[in-house]
Amino acid sequence: MKPRRFFLFLSFWLAMMATPAWAESFPSRPTLAEMDQMMVLGTASGHAVRERALALKSNWSALPYSGIRATYFATLQQVLQTLAPQYIDSVSGPLTAGGNNFLYYTLTSWRSAAGLNASGFRRYGAEGNPVGYGLAQSNDVFRAPAFEEVAAGFRALSWTLQSASLVQGKWKNIPGSIGKDTNECAVALSINRILWLNTWNNGFSWGSSVYYCGYLFGEDFVYAQVGARSGRQRGKCSATVPTMRPCSASVYAQCRKDFNTSYFIMLDGLPGTEGQMIEIASFPETSEAVRLTDEIGGYEANPLDIIGAACPYSDVSAGGGYFDCRYLLRWNFTPY
Repeated sequence: MKPRRFFLFLSFWLAMMATPAWAESFPSRPTLAEMDQMMVLGTASGHAVRERALALKSNWSALPYSGIRATYFATLQQVLQTLAPQYIDSVSGPLTAGGNNFLYYTLTSWRSAAGLNASGFRRYGAEGNPVGYGLAQSNDVFRAPAFEEVAAGFRALSWTLQSASLVQGKWKNIPGSIGKDTNECAVALSINRILWLNTWNNGFSWGSSVYYCGYLFGEDFVYAQVGARSGRQRGKCSATVPTMRPCSASVYAQCRKDFNTSYFIMLDGLPGTEGQMIEIASFPETSEAVRLTDEIGGYEANPLDIIGAACPYSDVSAGGGYFDCRYLLRWNFTPY
């Protein structure tokens, strides 16, 4: 065979053998349109998870998203699982069944709220078929269903809790104790009522209390005297809120008993039982950074006058209650 004919035959043979291999289909390989969609979904998911982190004053970010990468996808999933228990349960919350605390998501309750499987995120293999549950792995195939589960995860996170600062406080604490004899009860009570007319002190005497009202009447065991003691505190709650998205806010207070008193009582007719969380203020949806309440506990009456303290006393009586305050933020995150 002449060399020219040999090479022509060899070229023809190679072409015939190679064509079937080159024409092989790859059903698990995304189309160009699907890859464009994944870029859009991946970038949007990154922004959405970052917003949830910023709401907790964390500066986390996995952006920019440069393609369909298992490490990026697994990072989004892992961060969501870390953020979830820091969010208030917006399905069964915001309070526990007993109303004495805030209800946070658990990993289980968050997955249920998001419509995820109890075992976690679904993983997808070739042909888009489910291959198990857990964080994404390098051999997984990432298409719309996988991103939809991530989207369901971050959409379930919308309520956060933030601590408050106490500002513009005022307080009174009137001792009014004298002698050791019950006959001196009237003197102690008179001293208390005279001193109660004094102006308020600036600041906060009872540390974390934006509102306090309490009294002791009878034998003051601390000073071994007849006691006619009364006190008040009032002020405002303030919170500095992240401003990347608007949110509304509800200010909650937990009703607590003064540790120096015998029993819990709200003397000003305010609602609440000991340990109960109650809403004391609210703010409409806005992107303003500072949320400052009106004055809380702006009452003037002497607690001893509220209980009708009179001599002679029959037994020692001590009661009171106070509020702290915390902000429940309901976020209007970017819709994705």
